[in-house]
Amino acid sequence: MGANPQEPEWSADKAVDGITSQDYALNSCAITEVGKKHNTTIWWKVWLQRPFNVAYLEIYFRSDTYTRSTGFSIYTYDQENFNPASDPKHLVYHHDPLSGCPSSTMNVTVNYVTQGIAFINERPPGYTSKCTGDNLAYTGIELCEVKVLGCDQDRYSSQCDVICTARCKKQQCDVFNGSCKYGCSSPNALPPYCIVCSQNYYGSDCNNPCGQCRENDVCDNVTGHCPCGCKQHWTGPRCDGKIGL
Repeated sequence: MGANPQEPEWSADKAVDGITSQDYALNSCAITEVGKKHNTTIWWKVWLQRPFNVAYLEIYFRSDTYTRSTGFSIYTYDQENFNPASDPKHLVYHHDPLSGCPSSTMNVTVNYVTQGIAFINERPPGYTSKCTGDNLAYTGIELCEVKVLGCDQDRYSSQCDVICTARCKKQQCDVFNGSCKYGCSSPNALPPYCIVCSQNYYGSDCNNPCGQCRENDVCDNVTGHCPCGCKQHWTGPRCDGKIGL
């Protein structure tokens, strides 16, 4: 956590203790000082120990002050010594302060294979907000629970019972639909599901036959273009236009 807790019992680990109550008086929230400690940048992070295909987060803010979390961002990271204040970050969500207040409970889609989640909030010069109750000058951590929900890194679906295809790079895929969002294992495969067309076929569903390529050459499996031109009496980039005799 980017600052000391306001009280010793409001430490960073309280945001992952499994208690979703948003009443700070129950001492189950991670809370930093906002009034006395004037932080313009604040962070909280959790290390998951190993990669997971994270689907989404359930974030439970302190119920009486959730408006002060306006403008927060969620990032992923993969190095345990990640410094949220300076290291390069992969943004997965940003709450726009000009859209109004966040909800006291937020569901944030992540859909990313990661080992860590970081919550960051900032009050840069010129910060403005349309959320009544937001603090325009300073910010703090007031998280009562952050649930990280998802699958093992090589699985997807609502029940996490489907294995990502080996056609996907590193056998990692979209946690919701299994598409190969990180790329394909084979350079000849077609995204998003990394299908490799049979010889002499092309297209996203591999059902388009190659045209009359010169010397019976194989067409490009994505575009269908003939790399060395067309047989006699055929024309076009795919050699599928016949020239009248």
